[in-house]
Amino acid sequence: MKIIEGTNASKSSGGPSTLSVTVADVMADSAIDQLHLGMAKNPNCPPHILDRFVSLEIGAVTKAVAANPATTLPTLIALYELSFGIIDTQPKDEPEAEGPFAGLYVGPDTAVRHAHRVLGAVASNAILPLNYVERLWQSQDIDLQVMAGYSPNLPAEMRAIFAGSENFRLRRVVAGHQHVEIDVLKQLADDEDEGVRRAVAGNPRTPASVLHRLVKDESRFVHQALRNNPGLTPALRHKLHTALPLPPSAVSPIRPAIVESLPSTGAEFSEFVSSKNFSSTAWLYLAGSPTTPFDFVIGSLDNVQGLPSYSHGVSPHLYAARHEETPDSQLELLVGSKEQRVRKQVAKRLAGSLTSTNVLEVLVRDESSGVRKAVARHAGPTFPEALWNELANDAKPAVRVAVLENQNAPDVIRAVARMNELSETYVD
Repeated sequence: MKIIEGTNASKSSGGPSTLSVTVADVMADSAIDQLHLGMAKNPNCPPHILDRFVSLEIGAVTKAVAANPATTLPTLIALYELSFGIIDTQPKDEPEAEGPFAGLYVGPDTAVRHAHRVLGAVASNAILPLNYVERLWQSQDIDLQVMAGYSPNLPAEMRAIFAGSENFRLRRVVAGHQHVEIDVLKQLADDEDEGVRRAVAGNPRTPASVLHRLVKDESRFVHQALRNNPGLTPALRHKLHTALPLPPSAVSPIRPAIVESLPSTGAEFSEFVSSKNFSSTAWLYLAGSPTTPFDFVIGSLDNVQGLPSYSHGVSPHLYAARHEETPDSQLELLVGSKEQRVRKQVAKRLAGSLTSTNVLEVLVRDESSGVRKAVARHAGPTFPEALWNELANDAKPAVRVAVLENQNAPDVIRAVARMNELSETYVD
């Protein structure tokens, strides 16, 4: 018997603390995209491996390399030139011409979209020299100018120019900047654009006097940013939670102007979902809109199984599984859904409730390890021990790890899961 050697696991975090150069080379040669992505995100990944990833097709891996603090300056500059060149030479994605998504591109990802993401990550890296940031803000392309605002090294004079710009996107990016001046924050707290005020509300640099002013803001998205601000004082946090109700969990804080333009009557709803441009993206905005009545989206709560079927893969069942108003009795009807993502969401909701053992048995024995992992992670103190035992002996390591990490699991069950984990570190 011998122990399989690989990465060293950190006892405190459970994550990789070092990455063997030899193992890294082998892993980098793999054709598995998710493996490359994990390595590209690892701050302990050898720099020469990160450099090799630059040759991959631009996308999530190259973006992770750009954001990795271990990335060397030559690699970062190579990514800058690569993404800048794609944006500069290829045609821009065409936005929607009409409808609630007018002015936005909602189609599939393209090389140009990936290049924008990579260049944004490059610009956010503190080691990028100022002359490269300068190329961005001197561009005539507003997208590139906004990326210059991501840089922690953006000079004070440029921050002032951005703050006084007629373009709301430049004002918005400087309102969230980590080094923005207090006077600028005070100025932008009264901005006409809701997104700018939201960025001010969420900036830890914003002084308490400005945060107090923003409590009176009419925007629920500004209030949401206030609640998440780590600089919020206990007194102000109490005032905020007392004076204002929490926004509905289903409401998307993304692009509130679009959400407000969505249909609000039954006739408008029917017309919207039957249009040729209706998509899963449109449906998510529709489902999250405060103007969309609940019944328009998932139908009658006493018949969740009979929900309408929409094109392009949109899922009213998934919205029902996520919605806080859907009772456990209706969630139980979705346990047998054909959609893995629906069953996974149901598992999260029911594993910690007092639902019947028969329903929990179905979830614990689901064919998807993602569903079983969700049960193991969210199971509550009343979860049956016999089902705990099944999860602790699951064939998938991720499920067993979820059992180990759940403090509601009995000690004996966690011991079984641990023994199974240890046994897989040995081979004959």
